[in-house]
Formats: sequence, C-alpha cells, structure tokens
Amino acid sequence: MNKSINVYRGFLKCSFFPICLATFFLVSCSSHYEPPTPPPSTPADIYVGGFVPDASTQPQAAVWKNGALMLYTHAPGFVFSLVTDLNYSGGHLYAVGAESDNIQVTATLWKDGVVSLLPKDYSNSNTFASTVLVAGNDVYVGGTETVNSESFGKIWKNGQTYFIFPVNQVTDVSRMAMIGTDLYVVGYENGPSNSYWKFTASMPFDPTEYPQTDLDAIEGLYIDGNDIYLAGNKGNSARYLKNGTIVDLPGNNAGATGVYVQNQDVYLVGTADSKPVVWKNGTLENIEGDASTASPWNLTISPDNDYYATGSYEANADFYWKNGSKVQLPGYVTCVTWGKP
Repeated sequence: MNKSINVYRGFLKCSFFPICLATFFLVSCSSHYEPPTPPPSTPADIYVGGFVPDASTQPQAAVWKNGALMLYTHAPGFVFSLVTDLNYSGGHLYAVGAESDNIQVTATLWKDGVVSLLPKDYSNSNTFASTVLVAGNDVYVGGTETVNSESFGKIWKNGQTYFIFPVNQVTDVSRMAMIGTDLYVVGYENGPSNSYWKFTASMPFDPTEYPQTDLDAIEGLYIDGNDIYLAGNKGNSARYLKNGTIVDLPGNNAGATGVYVQNQDVYLVGTADSKPVVWKNGTLENIEGDASTASPWNLTISPDNDYYATGSYEANADFYWKNGSKVQLPGYVTCVTWGKP
C-alpha cells in the first residue's frame, strides 16, 4: 500500500488528528601520576515524532524529547501538519512530513523546529515527505509528488529537487541510506517494490535499479559499513537479505518492515500471526499489542542497546514501543530516533 497517497486523502479531509565538556588535567607528583576519573556517560536523548490536535482539533506537527512535548509551528498560511520521520545529526534534529492549507499538501522539513517548505515541480500538485537522511553537510528528503492522480517518487537535496522518478517506476521514496557517496533508495510502485535503486557520485541522475527476486516487497533498508540489509517478505514468510544472502525469519503469515544493525546484532520489526513482533538475530519475540492497533514500521537502537519502534503514520497510534513494551504519549506517534549532543 502506498502510505503517502493515503495520507493525502486523509489530510485534505482531516478533522483532528551538556554540551559535553571534556577537560584533561595532567597532574604530576614526583613520579606518581593518576589519570583523571572519566565523566559518567550521558544517556542518549530519545526523540519521537508525530502530531497532536491543536486548539481547533487540527493536527499539528510535534516531537517529544524524552517524553517532553515540543510543538512545531506551522508555515504561514498552513493550518495542519505532521511529522513522519526524524534524523539526528551533528547536534541538530531534522524532521520531515507535510503541511496543508486545506487545499494542497506540501512536503516539509524542520531543522531544530524551524520550518521549510520543500519546492514543487508541478503546479497544483501535492507533495509529501516520508523519510530524511543526513550525510555530512547534505540533507536528503524522500517522498512523493502527485499531480492529476499520477504520483512520482521524489528526492530533495539541501532543500532543492534532486531527482524525480519517471511515472509508474517509483511512486514514493520511503527509505534511504548511504555507502560513502552512493545513495541507496527503496520505495513504492503503487505498492511495495522488490527493487532498490543506487545513485552514484559519477552518475547522480541516472540511478541503477537492482530487482530482488528473493523478496516480494522491500519494506526496510539499513546499511552497516558496506553491508546492505533489505527487509521484507516472500509469500507469507518474513525474511531479510544481507548483501543478497537470504535469511528466513520464524513466524506464520509474517513480514518484516524495519531493520537496524548494531554491534553485529540484527534487529527487525514486523508482524507474525497478526501480532507485532521483533526478531533479534533471528529469534522471534512478541511485543505488546496487536497488529490491528499498530504494526511496527520505524526502528532504532540506542547506544544503551534499548530498541524503540513506532507504527507508520497511517496507524494513528498514541504509543511507541521500548524493548517491546508500550509507552503512551498524548498524541499520535509516527517515528523515533535518538541523539547525543
């Protein structure tokens, strides 16, 4: 299913919705030297994105930092908004999603809460941002542009249009990752695709498609070093590919939707037997809730090895998962990440 296109329709008829200072002392006492005691480690901040109903019950983009709500201001002339993805990099929090003026929907980027509308390439079109990736000084946003009922997968780079996929090839860019200067993309083709695309520095506007016949659909993408992980399903079975090698996952009527790798541990989220689940190194664990309420879609692992997951922005869920347990929030949750200043 194309999540962004459904959100367009819902959007247009919606009624609610320290600095760490390290000081080194060299202390000499004749020949005796004791190294200073290292400062205690600061835990990572957990950022959860989504939206809350404002005073007029319209959705307003929101981010919770360690549970504390931060409301994002609308761009002038816009009346409701939501956050769909987050990325923390270089001491800055990047959020993407969309704003609406009750007529059109416009893809939006917030940096530390400051709003920027992303440009459109067609008049009277709707745009929507689904994912954000920060690589060095470059900020990539993936999403879609829809005009006259035709949708085009789209990538913005540093606030400008970078690439638009041809019609009926990619209708929504849903995940992005990088190896060096090569950009990897997965998305939808009027439904989940079983291909990924690679943009190289030498041919930035001529991506190469890599069909994956061992997957019916690619829902998750993660790059660890030079290893490419693709999560999805084959028939009624969940599986992932590591550099093309198949790893089947336990569970009936299952599908994997997100993947994250840390310290050589491979985590995936998805559903099995109509239950939200997590797999760690191939072992299935049920997590709290049922798939009819929300299925996990976004996944991150903190430096403390706690895993966090959220449903997609269609789920309207008022919670996220921490290590498999629900954490309620006073709003609607779509994405999660962590950051350390």
